[in-house]
Amino acid sequence: MQIQAYLDANGKCEYLDWLGKLDSVTSRRIKRYVDRLGFGSGDVKYLGDKLYELRIDFGPGYRVYFMRKGNEVIILLGGSAKVDQDRAIERAKKIAVIL
Repeated sequence: MQIQAYLDANGKCEYLDWLGKLDSVTSRRIKRYVDRLGFGSGDVKYLGDKLYELRIDFGPGYRVYFMRKGNEVIILLGGSAKVDQDRAIERAKKIAVIL
């Protein structure tokens, strides 16, 4: 599977913006988890409405929200820590609907 990040109409990528705010060690670690999605691997939960959550079990419990479209994995949001997940899920669902 090919992995790509969602860009909004202005060319903004929330996933990359989010990663850029994290320290370099955490960012690299999250990227490795995301890369494994391309091989069908990872702790993934289906949330409904075409939306999936990649659960990353370190730090505050990071989450990355994505959808599958054909042979692609589209990263919708850089996600959140576990404590912010309700708001992040609602945001990701809004994006998934337009794709």
